Amino acid sequence: MPLEALAKPIEIREKRMRNAVVVTVGNRYSGSQSVDCHLSAQELSAALQGRGLRVEAPWIDEPGGLPMLEKLRQVVRSKVLPTDDGFVLCLCGHGSATEFVGNDNVRTSYQAIINVIDTEIKALGADTSNVLIADCCQIVTSAGAEQVQLPKNMLLARSTGFRTRAFEEAGKGNLYSNRLAANIRSHAARSSVEDLVKLTQGQVHGVVTPAPQIAHVGSALGAYHLFLGPAP
Repeated sequence: MPLEALAKPIEIREKRMRNAVVVTVGNRYSGSQSVDCHLSAQELSAALQGRGLRVEAPWIDEPGGLPMLEKLRQVVRSKVLPTDDGFVLCLCGHGSATEFVGNDNVRTSYQAIINVIDTEIKALGADTSNVLIADCCQIVTSAGAEQVQLPKNMLLARSTGFRTRAFEEAGKGNLYSNRLAANIRSHAARSSVEDLVKLTQGQVHGVVTPAPQIAHVGSALGAYHLFLGPAP
């Protein structure tokens, strides 16, 4: 192979998520602590609807475990079209490094959630870019801290760092999700999804909270910039 070919930079193309289903989950109670995470789920839902995406009514106080996975499976099967180009799931509530906690205190592993999305969308034959926002604590539990494996064409954004707690304020909801919703409203037309979550990451890191909010993102999207909604 000629040296010129080896030196040629990878062309990063633009891809827009125009036809996509959005599911937001906001749980107010798990175990012994009540929170207002449902408010942030509603904020994200409204912001994504404003970008022209097909938003499901927010799931508020959702149970965990098999019922949640089955509900997610049914939504993908019944709402996602073979011609769709995206799927978005936002989780706001209690959680750990590897699990989302249902309103009934039953845990659902992030890996199981990711696997359901990936498996069901592939079964439909849809070529989607998939986004998972997890605005939850990353405390390590008996389930351990195994790294989540992302399939092709998926991005995972998390609101805080390993072993730390996500910040939520009574009557307002989650700091990270609220900032992300505001950034979607103001910047999504010209900023990619990765740019939006990195902008939010910098904003929450600068806020004084009981524990530092060190948000981060993992991506298996490939060589393209993903945007939400139509071009400006």
